[in-house]
Amino acid sequence: MTVLQSVVKPNSRTNPFAELLVANLPTYVESEWFSWRTALFGKFDVLHFQWPENLVRAPNPAKAVLKRAALRHVLRRARRMRAKTIVTIHNLAPHESMSRAEGSTLDRVYRSAAAFVALNDTDSLSAYPIKPMHVIPHGDYRQKYQRRAETARVDGRLMYFGAIREYKNVPGLVNAFRAASTADSSLSLVIAGKPWDEMTRRAIEESAAAAPVTLMLKELEEEDLIKVVSTAQIVVLPYSQLYNSGSIFLALTLGVPVLVPRTPSTESLRLELGDRWVMLFDGELTAEHLSGAIGRTLSAPPVSSLDLSKRDWAHIGAEYGHLYLSVAGN
Repeated sequence: MTVLQSVVKPNSRTNPFAELLVANLPTYVESEWFSWRTALFGKFDVLHFQWPENLVRAPNPAKAVLKRAALRHVLRRARRMRAKTIVTIHNLAPHESMSRAEGSTLDRVYRSAAAFVALNDTDSLSAYPIKPMHVIPHGDYRQKYQRRAETARVDGRLMYFGAIREYKNVPGLVNAFRAASTADSSLSLVIAGKPWDEMTRRAIEESAAAAPVTLMLKELEEEDLIKVVSTAQIVVLPYSQLYNSGSIFLALTLGVPVLVPRTPSTESLRLELGDRWVMLFDGELTAEHLSGAIGRTLSAPPVSSLDLSKRDWAHIGAEYGHLYLSVAGN
């Protein structure tokens, strides 16, 4: 059975989710990385969409029109070949507003799906058509990364990492940190990631100008990212909305506790892993939230207390393999 993934082959600066999925699929699954040539002319039994909004957008308007037309043709072609499509839901909705044309094409992807995969079952998924919904959790990254050495941690260091987009509220983190660091000069903050656009970059640079913040506003190579995340006492994700985040699982894999907004999915994760590893805040992020999290992690939680067994990729890959077989046989 051949499965065409909707993402291109990962590199050292991309989210390793798809890489780990493909590496752990059963041997009866032959997985292909996405290319328009394969999608338009190749043969496949299942088309697996992840982050499908990336296939309907482009910086150049003319290119975006061509991509949407090509994707609609791919969906028609899959139907003629009797190939099935599934969608893994990484977000409750696209994080940036969409044009009518983008939304219409994305709706076609959702309507074509034989099944959806939810990364957790705690949040409302009403934005998606009523279809078979399978819950397969997000995996950790232990197959790729080792937990940090105890000597790597820098006491008092807070960190944000990942792509910097408006909903992630990084300026809000800087503002809260500025107030916290006024009361405690031992605190430091590192922000690592590429801003979504120039407006976002300027907002971060302006808010960080009067605070002891280290800015690394670019995509980091894998090795560099792991090194800098390993120095954090806490990883802080100040998102205004959070259904799922690979950054959470990378931080936890490295043995770094996280401070995240309280949502149904993060509350479930806190119950699974414990509140020494997953700390929650309500409402707007404040200096008090940061100071409280620092106080709770003055002594690092023992790594032995972090049980990521439910996030094992061998099991997750097997579940996806069974789903591919199930939809392909319908």
